[in-house]
Amino acid sequence: MRTCKMCGTEVPDNGVSCPICGAPVGEPVIGADGVPSSVASGAQTMAEAPKKSGKAFKIVVAILVIWIALSAFGSCSRSCSEHVSSTQEDWPTGPLAQMIPSMDRKCESVMESKESLYIRVSDKIEKKDFDSYVGKCKERGFTVDADEDGDEYVAYDSEGYELSVRYSSSSKEITIDLDVPKVNGQLAWPTMGLATKLPDPHKAKGSIAVDSATQLTAYVGEMDKASYDAYVNQCIEKGFSVDHSRGDTSFNAKNAEGDSLHLEYRGFSTMYISLYAAKESSSSSASSSSASLEAAADSAPAPEPAPTASQADAPATTDASFRQVMDDYEKFMDGYIAFMEKYNSSSNPASMAADYAKLLADYAAMTAKVEAIDEDSLTAEDYQYYTEVMTRVSEKLAGVSLG
Repeated sequence: MRTCKMCGTEVPDNGVSCPICGAPVGEPVIGADGVPSSVASGAQTMAEAPKKSGKAFKIVVAILVIWIALSAFGSCSRSCSEHVSSTQEDWPTGPLAQMIPSMDRKCESVMESKESLYIRVSDKIEKKDFDSYVGKCKERGFTVDADEDGDEYVAYDSEGYELSVRYSSSSKEITIDLDVPKVNGQLAWPTMGLATKLPDPHKAKGSIAVDSATQLTAYVGEMDKASYDAYVNQCIEKGFSVDHSRGDTSFNAKNAEGDSLHLEYRGFSTMYISLYAAKESSSSSASSSSASLEAAADSAPAPEPAPTASQADAPATTDASFRQVMDDYEKFMDGYIAFMEKYNSSSNPASMAADYAKLLADYAAMTAKVEAIDEDSLTAEDYQYYTEVMTRVSEKLAGVSLG
């Protein structure tokens, strides 16, 4: 057995790339009889994923499946290994990046689309650097509904752009997220499908992010706390009172049919709505998935069991650090999807060495965050949010070719 220099995973002697991160590990080790030593010793020809302890690996498994595709890229593009250290890039200059202060540093990771911006700066960042940057963000107007808690700052500007800046003292890095407003457009509440199972919020501002046979995701604006509380009560009257848990800013429940509802009161007078159809209602849609996505689903962690009576007494709030890990996981998967779309359309995959190396670095950072989760401390709210994120990621993967 050999060890991957990128992530530390054990690799069989007959392997040419790491089964986890896809990094090249050199040519197979050949025995005296001309047969790879791992085969001669009776080992399996296919490299097996390492066994890891801890419940958190159930989430890592969902990340693992993407490296089946990436390992092929690593094997056929040996030039990637030569450029693996060239992962840093300049501060972005796109429209969203111009809304926030720049740092006189190289960026470890940058992902920017029309709707969101993600930046990770890992260059011996100190707490004073974080505090200074937050101060500059405040000068830019990110002070609305601000939530400042030591190593994290979350706030909106007057137009509803949401900024999140986080500092990690262990890795000496800053991560920055900027999202476009969700509730500046005109809200037209759907008159068919899952939306008819919920009360019409009767608000003019907002957006419908997802409206399908299996999922409804909406952002409703002009919602003060009193309006949010009233809407929760209306949902209960509509039948969402099964296995319910209600906190000050969040609500989770099912109806008699098994549809799952999550409501959340957020900053900038925004209510977040997430409704998933019962499994029986969505089984026909699931049967149309491709073989590769079915394999990914088999590798993904199974839904957590319903909370016990003792869990029902747990605080009805989602742990902020766990939510952040899941948000980072979803952003990582967004980055992977963008990489695969670029890879599938590229006529010269070897030219993507820098993108590949950046993805490997993000993977290593994401895995470390996931493995640090203490699942014994998670609440029913945490598991609900986990399910929502995993479902969204699965639906996004359905739109990209894994090979």
